[in-house]
Amino acid sequence: MTTLRLALRLLFGGGRGAVVRLAAMVCGLAVGVAAAALVWAVPGILDDRATQAAARYPDVAVDGEPAAFRFRLLEDGWQGRRVTRVFVSDVAAGAPLPPGAARYPGPGEAVVSPALAPLLAEEGMSSRVPGRVVGEIGPEGLAGADDLVAYVGLDASRMRDGRPAVGWQGIDRLMDASAEQDGSVALELALLIGGPALIYLFVCARLSAATRARRYAALRLVGASQREILTVAAVESGLYGVLGTGLGLLLYEAVNPVLARSRVLGFQWFPERASLDTGQVVSVLVVVVAASALLGALGALRSVRRPLAARFDLAEPRPRWWLALPFVAGLLLMGLNLVIWPTGRGLVMPPSAGWFLLGGLLLGALGLPLALRPMISWIAGRVSRADTAPTLRIAARRLEFFPASAVRLVLGLVVLVLVSGFGAGLVRDMELAAGPPVPYHQVSMSGRTVPADAQQRLRDLPAPIRWASVQSVVQPPRGSGPPADLDDYVRVLGVTMVLARCEDARKLYRSPLEECAPGRSYRIRYPDSVDGSTVLPPGQRLSFAGEAGAPVEVIAPDEALTVKPLWAGSEMATEILVTGDRLPTGWTDDTAFHYVLPPSDSDLDRFLSQAAEVAPTAMSDVANRNLGTLEAFRIHRGALQVGIWTGFLLGLFAFVVAAVDRAWEARRQTAALAVLGTPRRVLIGADLLQLLTPLVVGLGLAAVVAHVSGNTFLKLDGQQRGWFLGTLTLSLPMIGAGVVIVTLAVLVIHLRAPRIGDLRN
Repeated sequence: MTTLRLALRLLFGGGRGAVVRLAAMVCGLAVGVAAAALVWAVPGILDDRATQAAARYPDVAVDGEPAAFRFRLLEDGWQGRRVTRVFVSDVAAGAPLPPGAARYPGPGEAVVSPALAPLLAEEGMSSRVPGRVVGEIGPEGLAGADDLVAYVGLDASRMRDGRPAVGWQGIDRLMDASAEQDGSVALELALLIGGPALIYLFVCARLSAATRARRYAALRLVGASQREILTVAAVESGLYGVLGTGLGLLLYEAVNPVLARSRVLGFQWFPERASLDTGQVVSVLVVVVAASALLGALGALRSVRRPLAARFDLAEPRPRWWLALPFVAGLLLMGLNLVIWPTGRGLVMPPSAGWFLLGGLLLGALGLPLALRPMISWIAGRVSRADTAPTLRIAARRLEFFPASAVRLVLGLVVLVLVSGFGAGLVRDMELAAGPPVPYHQVSMSGRTVPADAQQRLRDLPAPIRWASVQSVVQPPRGSGPPADLDDYVRVLGVTMVLARCEDARKLYRSPLEECAPGRSYRIRYPDSVDGSTVLPPGQRLSFAGEAGAPVEVIAPDEALTVKPLWAGSEMATEILVTGDRLPTGWTDDTAFHYVLPPSDSDLDRFLSQAAEVAPTAMSDVANRNLGTLEAFRIHRGALQVGIWTGFLLGLFAFVVAAVDRAWEARRQTAALAVLGTPRRVLIGADLLQLLTPLVVGLGLAAVVAHVSGNTFLKLDGQQRGWFLGTLTLSLPMIGAGVVIVTLAVLVIHLRAPRIGDLRN
C-alpha cells in the first residue's frame, strides 16, 4: 500500500501540470490501443467476408450425384461494384437453401440482398435481376452490408449451359485466394498503423521522462532502495495503462460501427462481427498494462543507477558525415533504373533492375534517419553565426547540439512517408492491372450461354462496332510433321469467319474496304504475308459446326478484300468476312459475339444491362477488366489510405505530444531567456523553427525517396506511362498538415507566459 500511495502521490502531486500530463498519457494510450484493436480486428473481418462469399457458391455435382438444382453463376459490375447473380432452376424437393435465403425463388422471382434491392429501381439494373423480389438475403448469407447479391429463379428452358449442383459452399479455392489477399491487407495495416501506434504508445509512456527521472533520482538520494523505486515507477506507469487501455477499448467499440458503415477500407462489414470478445479484451488489457509497467521501470533505471547524472542533461556526440553515405547510395541505385530505362508501357526490364530497386529502397529507407543527424547539425551550424537573428540562433544552437533528439521525434513520420509513397506505387500498379485506361471497352459473349432465339437479338445490340465470329473445325495434321500443304495448314490452324457490316469491318480492320458491299462474302487478304503463310485461295473447302450439330461446308469466296495487319503476325490468321445478316452456319454454341464500346463505365453498364434484358444468363467478358483484381485494388487502396492517415496522425500526435512535453521540460531554459530580456516572440519563433526544421527536412527527403522508389517500381512492371504523381499527392498533404499542427501546438505551449517559479523546476 505504501508503494501505491507513493505512486498516486507522484501522479497527482505535481499540481495542474501533473494532471495535464496524466490526461495526455491516458488519452494518448487510448488512441493507440483503439488503433491497435482495429489492426487486430481486420484479419477477422476479412476472413469472415471470405467465408460468407464462399458459402454462396454452388457445389457442383460430380460422378453422377443427383442434382438438387441447376445453376448459372454470373459476376459483373455495376457502377464499379461487383454484382453476383445466381440463376437457379429445376429445384428438387428438400434442396439445401441458399445462405441467408428463406426459400428458393421460383421462375420469375428473385431473392436479393438489402443493398441491391434499392438499386433495382435504377434504369438498367432491373434487367440484370429479372423477376419479382420475394425476399431479402439475411446477414448470414452476406459478406457485408454493401454486398450486391441475388438468387434468381429461371425456367429450365431459358437456362443455357446450366450446371447441376448438390448444395452450396462449393469453391474451396476461393477461400485460399481470399486468405492470401486478407493476409496482405492485414500486413499493410499492421505496417502502416502498428508501427506508428507503437511509437505513439512509447512516446506517451515516456511523457515527462526527464522530470520523473529527476524525481526518482531524488528519491534514490534520500535513501529509497532500487527495488522500491523500480516498483513505484512500474505501478505509476501501470495505473495510467489500466485507464488508457479501458478508454481505448471503449473508443474502439464506439468507432467500429462508424467505420463499418463508411467504406473507408473499400468495403463494409457488420459491426458485431468485429467486436472484441472477453478473451481479447483481457489479453489487450494484460499486454498493454504489462508493457506500460515495464517501460516505466526501464525508464527509472538511469535514475536508480546514476542518480546524480540523471539530474542533468548531457550534450549528444557530434554526428559524422559518413552517416549520410547509405542514403546517397540508395538514391543512386534507384535513380539508375530511371536513367537507364526509358519510361514507357510494355517494357521488359531485366531481373537486375529489381535488385537495384530493392537495394536502393532498403539503403534509402534505412539511411535516411542516419543522414538526418549530420544534415540537421550542419544546417544548424551554418545558421548559428553571431550575426544571425536571435530567433534563428537560439533554434539552431539547440538543433546543433541535440540533433539525435530532433530526429527521434520525426522518425515515425519519416518511415511512414517512405512506406506510403512506395505503397502508392504498388496500389497504382494494381489499379492498372485491374482495369488500365483504355480508349474503348471490348466485350465478348459466348453463344453457349445464350438461348437460340435470343442470339439474333444479341447480335443486333447497338454498339459503335459489333461483329460475330465462328471458328472452323480443327483436325489433326496428316502425318507426324508440320503442315505439308495449304489444305493441311487450314485443317490444323483453322479459319475464322466473321459476320460484320461493311462500316463495322472498315473500323475493325482499319482499312477503307471500298469494294465491300452488303450481303456479300469475301476472303481477307493481308499484304506482305510473312513466315511463308499463304492467303486463303478461292474455292478452298472449309468445315464448320452447324446449327443443328451437323457439319456445314463453306467454300472460300472468289472475291477478296485487302486489309492492314492489326498487329505483328496477324496476317497469318486467314479469315472470311460475311456482310449479310446471318452466318452460313446459323447461330451455334461456338458463335462468339463481340462489341466495341465507348471507354466510360456508364456506357459499359448500360450495354451489359441491354444484353441482360435479351439474355439474362449470357456470360460477358470485358477485355482488360478483372473484377476480382479491381475489388482487391479498392480494398488495398482503402487499407493504404486509412493506414497511412491513421498512422500519420498517430505519428504526428506523438511528435506534437513529445514536442510539448519537451517544451514543458525545458521551461527552465525558456524562463531564463525571458529573465535575460529575450522577447516572447523570439522564444515562440525559436521553438517553432526548432520543431519545423527536422519535420520539414525529414518529411521532404522522405517524400523524394518515396516518389523515386514508387515510380521505379512502376517502371519495372512497365504499365505506367510517364511519372506517377500519386506518391507526392500522399506526401505533400502530410507535410502541410504537420506544419499546421506543429505551429498550433507551439502557440498553445506559449499561451502561458514564463514565470520566475519555472526556474526552480
